[in-house]
Amino acid sequence: MPLPYHRSVDDAWRRLRTLRHEPPEHAHRGERRDLFSTALEQSEQFFRAADAVGYETKPVMLYYGVSQAAQAVLAARRDPKGQQQTATSHGTDCPNRDQIKNVGDLEISTTNARAGAFSMLAAALGSPVLAERTALRQLWVSLPEGVQLPPSGADDLFGAALLERHDYRRYGDAFADTTGLSRVAKLAHLPHVIMPLDLAEVERRIIERYPVLRNFHVMPKPDCPEVAWWLLLLDPPRLRASLSFDREGRPIEHAEKLGMIEMGPRAYAYPDGPSLWLPPVLSGNAAPLHPLVTWYAVLFALSELARYRPTTWAKAININTSADASALEHLVDAAHLACVNLIAELFDVRHPEFDKLPDGHRQHRERVLDWKRQQQTASEPPATPPGQNLGSG
Repeated sequence: MPLPYHRSVDDAWRRLRTLRHEPPEHAHRGERRDLFSTALEQSEQFFRAADAVGYETKPVMLYYGVSQAAQAVLAARRDPKGQQQTATSHGTDCPNRDQIKNVGDLEISTTNARAGAFSMLAAALGSPVLAERTALRQLWVSLPEGVQLPPSGADDLFGAALLERHDYRRYGDAFADTTGLSRVAKLAHLPHVIMPLDLAEVERRIIERYPVLRNFHVMPKPDCPEVAWWLLLLDPPRLRASLSFDREGRPIEHAEKLGMIEMGPRAYAYPDGPSLWLPPVLSGNAAPLHPLVTWYAVLFALSELARYRPTTWAKAININTSADASALEHLVDAAHLACVNLIAELFDVRHPEFDKLPDGHRQHRERVLDWKRQQQTASEPPATPPGQNLGSG
């Protein structure tokens, strides 16, 4: 299934450029305003330069594109009270880059948690960092682009999963008669490792990797119960509930398709509402990485190979001899479109489907989102003390 990015590269950058005359949030004045504008300009130039070069150097341009975008994000999102808005290092490292045999073996770790760009970006986006050294292939398949064409050695890894809502009629009346339910959802792109497991263990592993599905129950495919690679999940009634407001401003629940979109990143939600991509929780973390944080780590790792181990990188992208070459081409070709859409989403740059809503519907939707953000803020745990690894625990 094609990914649901709402804007083309040119349209996303055009919309982001409109922010520069009046930068958002904390970047609206002073040095932060200048940093936001110049970093965003550099980011666009690096990303567009990546489109014009070969795979030998493309990851380097892509990484510096996302790195400068991170500086713009920090200028806007970091609270100016006692917090620096610029990073002093990349904030990531590849400690085993001299020992790898396959590109997927490359490991990425978090460094300089206080002033590293990686940790600062993650904190600004409410995302954990890497709690431990993580193989590139795990981060690779955590992206929807990556799980669709994964690297070698990734068959048993939980990656981005596609959650699709369906009407039970697609699976026959017998299913409805058996379950007594009229709504189901399919979870696709699960690893082969769960195929021989019993349903209780499958359910435990799924909820461990995708905590947002904790209210679901797992069932085998009705017409092929021995296949557990993709599963049907019973749709709890509360999933279809979103929030509205009565005339006094009090929240009330009502059924609407937008309920499922709120379960994952907006950039990965399909406009018609029945499907979205869910990133997995990585080992050692309690929540999934923000997709832009994942891209930062992936592009850093690939740029490390291209810059400091060019021979290893050249072998990896040799389409005649490397098993991962085609998948690498697909991943780096997708990076520009993915990252610029994720950046646009951070600043609530509207996509066409949202822009088409009548004014009354748009105002309603904005009130719903504002209310949900307030609820999320109220339920967030205390801030992580300075210097503590955000991904620990």
